[in-house]
Amino acid sequence: MLKERENLVNNIVWGLDVIIGIAAGFLTFGWLTEFNLPIPRELTFFHAFILINSYFILKGQKLARLHRTKPYSFLVISYFTYSLALAGLWVLESSILKIDDLPNRFLMYWTVLHFIMIYLVNYLLFVIFKFYRKHGKNFRNILIIGDENTDELIEEIHSYPEWGYRIFCVVSDSESLRDKYGSKIPFISSNANLEVYLDKNPVDELLYWVEEPDFKEMKLLIANCSELGITFRMKSGIFSHLFHRTTLSFFQTTPTLTLNPTRIDYRADKLKRVFDFIFSCMVLIVFGPFMLLLAFFIKLDSPGPVFFAQERVGLRGRKFKVLKFRTMVINAEELKEKLMKKNEVDGPFFKMMKDPRITRVGHILRKTSLDELPQFINVLKNEMSIVGPRPSLPDEVKQFDRWQLRRLSMKPGITCIWQVSGRNNIAFNDWMRLDLQYIDNWSFTLDVILILKTVRAMFKAEGH
Repeated sequence: MLKERENLVNNIVWGLDVIIGIAAGFLTFGWLTEFNLPIPRELTFFHAFILINSYFILKGQKLARLHRTKPYSFLVISYFTYSLALAGLWVLESSILKIDDLPNRFLMYWTVLHFIMIYLVNYLLFVIFKFYRKHGKNFRNILIIGDENTDELIEEIHSYPEWGYRIFCVVSDSESLRDKYGSKIPFISSNANLEVYLDKNPVDELLYWVEEPDFKEMKLLIANCSELGITFRMKSGIFSHLFHRTTLSFFQTTPTLTLNPTRIDYRADKLKRVFDFIFSCMVLIVFGPFMLLLAFFIKLDSPGPVFFAQERVGLRGRKFKVLKFRTMVINAEELKEKLMKKNEVDGPFFKMMKDPRITRVGHILRKTSLDELPQFINVLKNEMSIVGPRPSLPDEVKQFDRWQLRRLSMKPGITCIWQVSGRNNIAFNDWMRLDLQYIDNWSFTLDVILILKTVRAMFKAEGH
């Protein structure tokens, strides 16, 4: 019943998105012609095109649904891409069918209007449904099978009530989990008969959240969930070994999981490089005068150079000089040895909340991350990327554990997941795992989302 209701809601969302596309067509054509001309046959063709192609794009990209855990930035990227995709397909199809009676500016204005309308409507739906879920409506009962590492998942679900997930039960023998959540969440032993339990209780989703999966147990669970119509989700430490790009291939009729030797293919790598180059040029041109003003204030505030160049480790151990606006006194490296006892982070890195070496202007630059602006020059030199693991000092890399060295397999970046996830409060090993998470799940969309989140973090001025 729950699945049917969800499919109904998703179909309504798809229908609404199609109506928005058609309405944007009428409004654009009417505005360009001042609503004086009769509706031409070509506009009817355009609306038929929207109806047909939107189904394949929205359904194929899984946009026509009310996502529970996706961030708002997902809407911006996804629907902007959707509007551009429709516009591009129309150019192709209209040229083939020789449909050219629509005003020349029609497609450009329609694309902009369509994106604005469809984003605002879906944003409103997101807000409404998140509000209802936060207040106990439209929730899903989930059963979690976990171990000691499930703590992060439970905390995340409690932190985001707008997702609409209610932990119905946790199946675990972990004493630490029971001690922490036993008063809030029902626990049952891992030896319990889950088949009987699932038959008798209203569970909507089962989350298999263990580092070392028992494949025999997992196979039985998937079969039980399939029989009862329960959604099965799995997270496991085994995925950390599948960091290459994987594909499903066949030996005759036998499906096999194939691990390719590289994660990003040649075309994706070149696309990332082209985007980095164009975006960096735009930033340096637009913010050039502002950077000159910052340079003036840095010189005015304290003696020393405007820029600070420091050797860092880049792609696969390559060394390069990273550029930043100087935020410290000129003898900062000498003073660092005296301050090592006051280091406030674990691992090989050094950070202090109230570092006495930072200048007055430096405090402002660091809080807003404006000290990183010169690194766009490093991006133009192909030493860095806009998004990627932050470059480390050679002495820091020497102290990395072997599994942490994999973060050097991708070009370092100006921003990353760590940068927008409360970087000042994240333990060193968690920081390394976030970098590997980015490497393992890279996509162009993820890069754009992280850039948008970085801009938001800069305006919030939460840096140190």
